[in-house]
Amino acid sequence: MSRDRDITKQLVEAAKAGRKDRVGKLLVEGADVNASVSEGRTALIEAADHGLTAVVELLLTHKADVTFIDSQGHSTLMRAALCGHEGALDCLLSAISTDPNTLKQELLRKDNDGKNALMLACTRFSSHAVLQRLAGMYEPEWLKAVDYNRRNTLYLAVEHLLETWVDPEEDHMNEKAEAQWRKRLETTETELLKRGKFQGVLPSVVHAVTKSGETALTRAAQNQPIRDLLIQRGGYDVRTISNGDIRCVVFQHSKHEVPEAGTRVTDLSFMNTWGGGKG
Repeated sequence: MSRDRDITKQLVEAAKAGRKDRVGKLLVEGADVNASVSEGRTALIEAADHGLTAVVELLLTHKADVTFIDSQGHSTLMRAALCGHEGALDCLLSAISTDPNTLKQELLRKDNDGKNALMLACTRFSSHAVLQRLAGMYEPEWLKAVDYNRRNTLYLAVEHLLETWVDPEEDHMNEKAEAQWRKRLETTETELLKRGKFQGVLPSVVHAVTKSGETALTRAAQNQPIRDLLIQRGGYDVRTISNGDIRCVVFQHSKHEVPEAGTRVTDLSFMNTWGGGKG
């Protein structure tokens, strides 16, 4: 192994382990701060991925490239967003916020699956603060972005909620998990559905159809807490057909107004059967 390759590997491993002093020493010895190892991982990407804020700050002072991407198409900002590391995310945003063009480029950058930083944050909900921070920086029109399966930010958030659903009637022993799930549901409401600046584009976001022919509501039709939230905040009323089959009796409100408080999708003749009657 060449000296350059060896010192690069040592630098990336030290950054991943959070060994700030070792990272500093290697940089002084001539290690390339932007060199990468397998899968295109740089020291900064590893530090951001593991939420090592002090190491991220040190690397940035040595002019580490925030825009570098790994083999998955992930930038440092994406890794911090995906893993829910608020401190690392703030450092990275501070580093790129001085240039509006770079900031926009990084917020809109998509990985190999077509997801941007906000979309990645919604696939895990690792941190309420991270999702809040990112949602606050996105322009309304950017919320309409979709991945390569035409799933937008709201749809991905709903998918994660379904994957992590804890039914209180079936699992009385896992109160902590249920509380965490309720927090994710609340975050979806406050950061995506109630955020004022998103209201103008919200109708097109909640009614967007994926590559498989579903909307966020048809995807969540059998989960009462999620569908109640979508019906109350998303402007649904009576109609939406997925692949020709009625999945849920919903519709797009004529003026995209939020239904009266307390309106539940179950009050709108919810169809519990799948692939049932034709519309």
